Formats: sequence, structure tokens, C-alpha cells
Amino acid sequence: GTKLQFSTAIMKSLNTLFKVLEHHSALHELVIYNPHASANDDEIVMGEPIRDMLKTNTSLKYLMLYELGLTDWTATHIAAGLVDNHSLEKLGISKNKTTSVGAASIFKALEFNNTLKSLDISINKLRCRLHSPHSSSPQLQPVLPPSLPSTLPTQTTTSHSPSLSLLEPPSPSPVTTQDGCVGLAMARMLHCNRTLTDLDVTYFGLTPQCSVAVFNALQHNSSLKKLNMTCN
Repeated sequence: GTKLQFSTAIMKSLNTLFKVLEHHSALHELVIYNPHASANDDEIVMGEPIRDMLKTNTSLKYLMLYELGLTDWTATHIAAGLVDNHSLEKLGISKNKTTSVGAASIFKALEFNNTLKSLDISINKLRCRLHSPHSSSPQLQPVLPPSLPSTLPTQTTTSHSPSLSLLEPPSPSPVTTQDGCVGLAMARMLHCNRTLTDLDVTYFGLTPQCSVAVFNALQHNSSLKKLNMTCN
């Protein structure tokens, strides 16, 4: 088949599914969601298996992971997989527990990924800063420099594949600086990326400064057609 849709009944088998999909060449669409999710649910852990699947799978175009309690651990693994993925066109991780650290990882990956066209990262546990003190996730070192410029250069630097160590989920350790901003990470991605056409960052908590950086980056972006910034 070309399409699979699951609710939580098979969650304990997801790692096996991702292992199979590493070399599966027929499936185009995968939707996994929890229709009975609550704030107290444990995270569905999809670390290394989903990263390895994204690195090697060449057929999957549409991946939706909704209401699974996914934290930064899974988001950073997804980011690591996206760097080497050349087939996925639509990714949705809405209504999870990802914080600004995980979102910044995904934006960093999209500076190098040249196939993803649609990203829905809305309604997560995001605040504009790279670390949310109210997050229940392990404190992770940001995958981006802790300080990013509020304005971006007018010339785009030629991208090259980054060292995977930039995107691999680091060992839990205290965040030593908290002046980084996921909105500025998004702005940097928009300045570099030339394939993304649809971006949903509803309930991102963007500050006015970061919003200005995003708007400035749009001047240098020729691909984005739809940007949802509702409730920021």
C-alpha cells in the first residue's frame, strides 16, 4: 500500500515499523496520532529509529506525528534525519511537547534539506527563547549558537552538508545561556531555504524582535507561499 494511518493501539511497535521503513520503497504517507491524548501522557519515544528511517527511506513523502507527547529528544532526532533525507515533502509534529530547542533543531536541518515543502510545528510547548523553564523535557544544549543576529545578511552563503554532530541529540546537560531565540533560528532558515512553501507556527510565542527578523528574512525568500503565525 501507499498510505498507513495509525492511532495509539500500535505505539509499542513503532520502532519496528521505522526499522522496516528504512528500506521500504512503496509507502508514501504515514499518519500516527493519539486521539485520546492528555497533558499527562508519557512521550512516545521515537529517537534513533525515526532518525535512521529518515536518513535511508526514499519513498515516504508525507509524515504526520500528532498528539504523541513528542519532546525535544525525538524532535532533534527528526532533525538529524532530515539533513540526509531527499524524499519527504510534508512533515507535521503539531500538538506535541516539543520546546524551542527541538524546533530550532528542525529549522537548522532545513537550512540544508532541499525537499521538504510543508512543515506544521504548531501548538507545542514553545516559547520564543531557546529554553523554556517550564518544560518537563531534559535540558538540552541548543543545537544553534546561543546568540543569533536580529538582522540577517543580504547575501546567501552557499550551503554545505553540516557535521552530523551539529544535529545529533546531545547528552542532557544544563543550558548555560538563554539569550538564543527560536524565532531567529526560523528567520535564518527562511533566509537560506529555497523549497519550503507552507509553514505553520501557530502558538509559537514569537517576540516582536523575532517577528521583525522573520519578516526581514522573507525579503530574501522566494519559495514560501503560506505562513501561519496565528496567536503569536
